[in-house]
Amino acid sequence: MVVDDRGTARPFVVEGDELSINANVQGQLRVEIIDPISELSDSGDKSHITHYVGAGERCYDGFRRRDCNVIQGDKLAHLIRWRGGSIGKFKGRSVRLRFVFHDTTI
Repeated sequence: MVVDDRGTARPFVVEGDELSINANVQGQLRVEIIDPISELSDSGDKSHITHYVGAGERCYDGFRRRDCNVIQGDKLAHLIRWRGGSIGKFKGRSVRLRFVFHDTTI
């Protein structure tokens, strides 16, 4: 798929110390690490169709898109790093990844 946007992966438990992805990036790609569900909001009358439960997403400090190295080029294993360190800091924890990209094939 070739897209100019963002996509969020399903939650997963971090098992390793490094994150690498196979991507052909003509533009640029950055990755954020976000809490799977950081806030739940519950609004509206629970007996009415307008009742809404939503979930907010919280990016971890040091692991936002601005903290991620810019990924460019075509590689089988782009190594993803952040100012906050590697994904290994979250080993054993559940996280989600948000991919922010322009002119990229993942």
